Amino acid sequence: MPRDVFRVKYYRHGADVLIRPCGPLNELTSIRLLRPILTLVKKGVTSLIVDLGLVTSIDSAGLETLQEANDLIKGVDQPSLRLVVVPNSWIERQLRESDLWRLFRIYSTPEQAWDAVSTEIDSEEPAGKTLEFDEELNFTVSRDVVGDVVVYAIDGELDLEEVRRLKNVLMEDLHSGNIRVVLDMRWVGFIDSSALGLFANMGKKFQDKGGDLRFANINAQTRRVFKVFRLDRLFRDFGTLEEAIRSYRSGDPHGTKDQPAS
Repeated sequence: MPRDVFRVKYYRHGADVLIRPCGPLNELTSIRLLRPILTLVKKGVTSLIVDLGLVTSIDSAGLETLQEANDLIKGVDQPSLRLVVVPNSWIERQLRESDLWRLFRIYSTPEQAWDAVSTEIDSEEPAGKTLEFDEELNFTVSRDVVGDVVVYAIDGELDLEEVRRLKNVLMEDLHSGNIRVVLDMRWVGFIDSSALGLFANMGKKFQDKGGDLRFANINAQTRRVFKVFRLDRLFRDFGTLEEAIRSYRSGDPHGTKDQPAS
């Protein structure tokens, strides 16, 4: 997904609604985050989590939007808005520097936020359901560059249609000489055989050019699939995105000296 594209995805988890903005949160896009929050509050949903993990940039208007959203929640006599913020990230620094940090309840992962709210609200709804909403839930791929490493944050299910989209963007980097790539898989809940084929094919292409394709934040289910098809022998799987990026600076181009993350 180009860095200037903004989308919002919605999920229900028990009594919670998780809102995940993807892309730049600024003066032009912030209304697209505030409007659904207002709608959800009017519908009676008061337990909201805003996951900022895929926000690529934020300006003063974006910060003001988060404050307005918090005011909406507190206006219906609910606790402060929950934010998911990656620790030690640039967005955490911006929140702290803006002095808005103290207004919110901050968590490192959606799971932490969900666990916290489960102790406060009883719900008979099953967890993990996708929230039906007016806006279509789209598969997104967010591209970023850290030094000479290209990072793709993938959000959605990797089936045949989405694999084609991912292949296109990976091929663009290959042809442009960007051969050190990390796929951040933290939001991928499902992959099919076409995804496995893509990984094997593109991994070889990057390695033939002197680069590599590495993975971060693979969940337990996907890791089991990798082992069944022996992809764990071809690729490195790191527990965090930072470790995956740092591995390219270790002096071993294919990371063969280290052990895969368990």
